[in-house]
Amino acid sequence: MKPLLYALALERGWTAATLIDDAELSESISGGQHTFHNYSHRHYGPLRLREALGNSLNIPAVKTLKFVGQDLFMERLHALGVTSLTQHPEFYGDGLALGNGEVSLYEMAQAYAALARAGRYQPLTLLANDSTPRPEVSVFTPAVATLIGNILADPEARMREFGRGLQFPVETAIKTGTSTDYRDAWAIAFDYRHTIAVWMGNLDGAATDGVTGAVGPAMVLRTLFSELNRNQDTRPLALSRDLERAEICRIDGRLADDECDTTAEWFVPGTLPRSGSSPEPAAPQYRVLQPTAGLQIAHDPRIPAEFEALPMQIAAVPGLAKVDWYVDGKLAAHTTDAHYPWPLERGTHSVKAWVWTENEGGAHSTDDIRFYVR
Repeated sequence: MKPLLYALALERGWTAATLIDDAELSESISGGQHTFHNYSHRHYGPLRLREALGNSLNIPAVKTLKFVGQDLFMERLHALGVTSLTQHPEFYGDGLALGNGEVSLYEMAQAYAALARAGRYQPLTLLANDSTPRPEVSVFTPAVATLIGNILADPEARMREFGRGLQFPVETAIKTGTSTDYRDAWAIAFDYRHTIAVWMGNLDGAATDGVTGAVGPAMVLRTLFSELNRNQDTRPLALSRDLERAEICRIDGRLADDECDTTAEWFVPGTLPRSGSSPEPAAPQYRVLQPTAGLQIAHDPRIPAEFEALPMQIAAVPGLAKVDWYVDGKLAAHTTDAHYPWPLERGTHSVKAWVWTENEGGAHSTDDIRFYVR
């Protein structure tokens, strides 16, 4: 799902140089708490969108979904022929960005074929000689679609998580995926002419023996593309002439100057940052990560009450100076980092944090979070 999601973000003003903070992220679910993790369980801090997508990081994808909105993303998926997702977007929640909704290989091949065809969606047919008319619809602009392909084909963009493991003889955009407990392993790729989607798994839904998209289906794709392009005149992926090329600072995505390590980047028309400025970053979130709203906590009878604490935490923000923690409306503590071990007390409680940063004179307040201890 991630390439389709990031395409929508590019359409709505983000760029391949937009910074997204790959930091810890938790959300409340039915009175409990879910913590999102990247596949490697590593966090990289602020990363350019190109790296977030190239490395298939989960936390930046969830934050991107919050930017574009669940409803709009679902509408775009339906426009790309993904009809298996029949529930309201709230049913899937932010996991929609990570593939928690069941879709078919056929549907995903259709969606990626639209990226490969410069944003033009056309329903697939099962037989080459099927003459049924197939209407063609522009779902993404050529600039957005070809930029996503450029990112997915960039070996440097995926270096943090994949190393040099996904190499193809012809420039090829590739995305892999692995479901929970290794039940499914996916890989979808396209070059200048072909789009191929591969699934591996057990038909009864049982877990595989640790097969991931990168070590199973991806190897099949490499073999297939090598055979399809054998003795052929090949060419690189198409790149829209509307895209604008600029040198940027590798670490923070701002337009290059004499003081940074630079790299080239492509921008959708109208999104090239002004000289001397950084690309618009994903706004920092002043929010409590733990506890989550409605969280229900129980004392552990094996631990003396005086030694039990709830590790309260706010989302990481640049230039954090201090945090004032208010529990049940009263100042409970000052900390100089994002954590506070609150002594556990039974009852209904609320927590709010005032976050002070070095870059701004004032403080930012988080929402008031209500939680329960029994």
